[in-house]
Amino acid sequence: MLITAIADRSLRLDGEGISLALGIAGNGSSEGTARRGVEALAQLAKDCRVPQRLSELGVPREAIPALARSARARSAGLARRWVRSEERRVGKECRSRW
Repeated sequence: MLITAIADRSLRLDGEGISLALGIAGNGSSEGTARRGVEALAQLAKDCRVPQRLSELGVPREAIPALARSARARSAGLARRWVRSEERRVGKECRSRW
């Protein structure tokens, strides 16, 4: 679901790596290789009949704002946990080198 939107965001992180993992040849630019990988992933999802729209899952349009708020709250919580874990890791590393 929404695979191309997610893949497009991943493109900025490691789109070329995703493409190479899918067997997309790395010829030309990194961005071109990444874009071909996104397109291949989208086609794979369609071929496997993965729903492409929330409406295909029976989610009403009026539920979208609540879904967005929930996603934002969850991602903020994940970010806070990651920051805390990084603080602990860095603190431990610093203490071990003291």
